[in-house]
Amino acid sequence: MAAIPPVAPEEIPALQDAALRQRLRVLLLASPTVTGGSLQLIGLEALRARVGPRWDRVRDRVLLLAERLLHQHLSPHDVWLQVGPDRFLVLFADGSRAEAVCARLVAQLQEMLLGSEETRDIGVQARLGQVDGRQGAEGESLHALLRQTGAPTPPPPRPDPLASVHLAFRPVWDARHQVVSIYLARPWRDREDGHRLWGHETAEHWGDPHSILALDLAMLDRALEQLQDLYNNRFRCLLSLPLHFESLAVLARRRQVHALLRAVPPHLQSLLIFHLAGLPSGIPVGRLTELAYAVRPFCRAVMALQDLGAGDLPTYAAAGLQGAGTRLSPRADPDRAFRDLQKFGHQARKLRLDAFVEGIDRRPLCLEAEKADIGYLAGDLIGGWRDTPEHMRRFSRDEVLSGLLT
Repeated sequence: MAAIPPVAPEEIPALQDAALRQRLRVLLLASPTVTGGSLQLIGLEALRARVGPRWDRVRDRVLLLAERLLHQHLSPHDVWLQVGPDRFLVLFADGSRAEAVCARLVAQLQEMLLGSEETRDIGVQARLGQVDGRQGAEGESLHALLRQTGAPTPPPPRPDPLASVHLAFRPVWDARHQVVSIYLARPWRDREDGHRLWGHETAEHWGDPHSILALDLAMLDRALEQLQDLYNNRFRCLLSLPLHFESLAVLARRRQVHALLRAVPPHLQSLLIFHLAGLPSGIPVGRLTELAYAVRPFCRAVMALQDLGAGDLPTYAAAGLQGAGTRLSPRADPDRAFRDLQKFGHQARKLRLDAFVEGIDRRPLCLEAEKADIGYLAGDLIGGWRDTPEHMRRFSRDEVLSGLLT
């Protein structure tokens, strides 16, 4: 890859900013060691090129990661500032460590975003200027900069842990309006023994919050890409997407979710439904209200998933959720399942929650769900998993019961 074109400091608008100049003066006055420091410009242009058209959607998340790494790598005497949309200007108090720190920072950012550390493709603007007044600029590849500074060469690229994870969709029948307008999204992957994993069990390390967050972000990004393609082709449907409790439970992870959601255009936000998964049993109303409020501005509705027979429906209603869903296990005792289904539907109606049930695989289950006043149904009787959601279609009760949807 060609090196970043040389840029003189006077050509960068941020260097003419009065606030930045004042910050530099403060730093110079505060520490005599700054006189030997240097300015570095870290560019993310190569990352932007690799990400391609998805850059606008993930840009906020990239910048968030870059800021976090800057805080980790820089000393209290260093100063940094974002310069334009894709660059960071860093003033190092100790110029001898500047290039090595920049090299390590960008290599780590590359690994976090792309799962690869092919450093020849990433550019770093080196030796932009010296605080003592000497100026100059030259572009360096990250690979060369690591070699020059003696920083360890990154290890070979490791496979993307989510490359084997796929996203599937299944139709949800709206019993009240007699239409299939919602598609439930769920990740899946096959294990080496042939067993298929579904949902958040497909995360690289099941139970690890960061792996769960990575899965949620990747699947959300894929679903949005498909939804945009459908929208461009005049197809209309709603997507119900999983969002795990762990992805929202901590502010740092929630900010990454927000960074992606803020880039979703309004016309797609109106087509999104989030169903919160992995909620702890007995979650306090205030805690759930906080989580629901975090995503409600970016979607059409927020609902929760619970085990059949759990008693958290009043909490969901008090927290302002619009609905609640559950799954019927094919191994459950039929009589017990029917009783729990009746209780679930009647309590949801009393609390004015939209009720959703997955696992409607046979006609008797559909009839029982109808008696329980369940408004939204999914299962083999309604339709199986597929690679792409479809345009909304009307289906009558008789058509559903006769299996015409499948």
